[in-house]
Amino acid sequence: MGVVAGIVVYLITWWTVLFAVLPWGVRVPDRPEAGHASGAPIAHHLKAKIVVTSLVSAVIWLIIFALVESDILSIREWAKAL
Repeated sequence: MGVVAGIVVYLITWWTVLFAVLPWGVRVPDRPEAGHASGAPIAHHLKAKIVVTSLVSAVIWLIIFALVESDILSIREWAKAL
């Protein structure tokens, strides 16, 4: 896996994990204030979610990298077979 491919895989993984992590711990107020959306969270904890997303994405990227470099997961072989 080249540098550019590695970065692209990490970014795609990061965004996918972010959308999975965003709903964690979201609490909605029982009585929203006037002018606020009824589904707006009390506290979003975005910094913590970004840290968790980065760590989880790094682990997933390392697994993908290991699979590609060990030829267990070979896109080129799949393409040859087609």
